[in-house]
Amino acid sequence: MERRGQMSVFFIVAIVIVAIVIAFVLIRNGTISNVFRQNAESRAGFSGEVEDINGRISNCLTNVSAEALDVAGAQGGYYHKPEHYLEINGTFYTYYAFQGLSKSPNLAIIEDELANYVDDNSNRCAVNNSEVYVKYDKSHTKVMINNNFTYFSVDFPITIEKGNQTSRIDKFDLRIASKIKDMINVSGWMSDEYNKNSTFFCVSCLEELAREKDLYVEMIRYNNDTTVIMLQTNITSSPRLFIFLNKYGKK
Repeated sequence: MERRGQMSVFFIVAIVIVAIVIAFVLIRNGTISNVFRQNAESRAGFSGEVEDINGRISNCLTNVSAEALDVAGAQGGYYHKPEHYLEINGTFYTYYAFQGLSKSPNLAIIEDELANYVDDNSNRCAVNNSEVYVKYDKSHTKVMINNNFTYFSVDFPITIEKGNQTSRIDKFDLRIASKIKDMINVSGWMSDEYNKNSTFFCVSCLEELAREKDLYVEMIRYNNDTTVIMLQTNITSSPRLFIFLNKYGKK
C-alpha cells in the first residue's frame, strides 16, 4: 500500500514537471505571449472598427437632422404636405393664415415632421465595411425643439460582428444649433395678427419682434390675396430660412 502511494505521488510530480517544462518552452518561444498579443490586437482592432462605424453614422445622422430642419424651414415646418398649401414648381408652401383661419402648426406637429424625415432617410447612413458584418434595424426618432438648439434622439439599433466578437449600438443623441423655435413663434404671432386685421397690420411690430430674435423679415406679394413671408437669420444654424404663406379674405 505504501509503495502504491509513493508511485502516485511520483506520477503527479512528473506531470507537474512536464507541464512546467512545456510552459517554459512555450514562453521562451513566445507562443503564449503571441497568442495573448494576437487576441489583444484583435480586440483592439475590432473596437477601433466599431468606433469608426459609430462616428461615421453619427456624423451622417447629424447631417440628415440638419437637412430635416432645412426642409421643414422651407415648407413652413412640414415634411409632408399639410391640409392647406400652395404648390409651385414641385415645391409646396404652407398657409399659416388661410381666409380668416389660423393654420400655423404647433411645436409638437413640427417635431413629428422632423422625426419622420430622419426616419425616412436614416438608411442613407448605413456604412459598408468589408472587414465586419453590420446589421441595421429601422430607426425611431424623437425630436425636442428648444431655445437655440433642436435635439434628435435616434433609436437606431446596429449590430456589428467580426468572428466571435459582437458589439451593439442602440442610440444616437444629437444636438443641432437652430432658431426654428423663434421662427415658429414669430410666424405664428404674425398669422394670428393678420387674421385679426390684415388691413391695419403693424409691420413695424413684426420687424421689432423678429429683430429681438436675431431674425429679419421679407414679405413678397404672390398674387392679390396671398403673401409669401420669409424669416431669415445670419446666425450659423439650421434652418437659415423659414417660409410660409398668408392668404387673406374670408371663406
